[in-house]
Amino acid sequence: MYSYDLEKAKKLVDGMVANSSFERIYPFTTENISGYIDFFDLKESSLLTVGSSCDQAINAFLSGCRDVSILDTNDFFKYYYFLKLACINCFTREEFFNYLKYCDHPKVFKTNYNSFNVDMFNRIKGELRILDFKSYMFWDKLYSNYESHEIRINLFQSDEPRTDELEYYNLYLSNDENYMRVREILENNIPTFINDNVLSPHTTKTFDNIWLSNITSWLNSYEDIKLSIKNMYNLLNDNGLLQAAYLYRFNLNQEYHSDWQLVYNTKKILEELKEYNPEIKYFLGERGIVNKIAGFNYNYSDSNDAIILCKKR
Repeated sequence: MYSYDLEKAKKLVDGMVANSSFERIYPFTTENISGYIDFFDLKESSLLTVGSSCDQAINAFLSGCRDVSILDTNDFFKYYYFLKLACINCFTREEFFNYLKYCDHPKVFKTNYNSFNVDMFNRIKGELRILDFKSYMFWDKLYSNYESHEIRINLFQSDEPRTDELEYYNLYLSNDENYMRVREILENNIPTFINDNVLSPHTTKTFDNIWLSNITSWLNSYEDIKLSIKNMYNLLNDNGLLQAAYLYRFNLNQEYHSDWQLVYNTKKILEELKEYNPEIKYFLGERGIVNKIAGFNYNYSDSNDAIILCKKR
């Protein structure tokens, strides 16, 4: 499996066109995790989450979750988790951003051409080898064959929030204190990695909480959306919570347009999912955060993001 993953990564770095947007790694979350995390009681709980950035898992551990499983079809998410963990263990928070951030760093509209710098990788590769040998081999082989900027540009998604936004999106990146706390927490907590179909995984384990990120936004029929929610709902423990969808720049009063993703037709979605007890929860979104950072009034109709939350009763 490791050899197959490495060869696939080399093809992507060489410029192969990806079969889907999920084949490349998301360097960071594009969601305001801090905005919705308090809707869930994570302390001493179990969580099934998706997301190749692994930020969902890291934030959940920081919030007291003790049993986290990461489910993803991306072949590289485990290697990236351990690379990110090695960075947390070895770098300051500023160095963490300097190594992993490419776009809009250190300031907006700036490009960090020093991202994935080989000298910085050499500082963490000993720690990475201890954490997970296959992850160490994966990244070390890529660095042996390619320039650092080639890896960072071609193996990763270009969709990347600003650095100051990421400090809002992620509890563990919001300040130095949380960054050091998560370092201690992750030392004793390793997630379970499940490389499987996100919408119908082959697992019999059940969970207190499930986060689907924005996976349902990519589904092209209401039947598929409902089936995916049914499959995940069946993996919930009693009174468990399922984040069924993430909605960017969402306003409940906005009129749905036919060229939008189906999940944004919330009146129909809520009706389709009524047996799963859905409700919409709002919180500050990307536009509101950007305006807040700039000191502007962020009371716009599209300042909020939202999640669709289902509860198993």
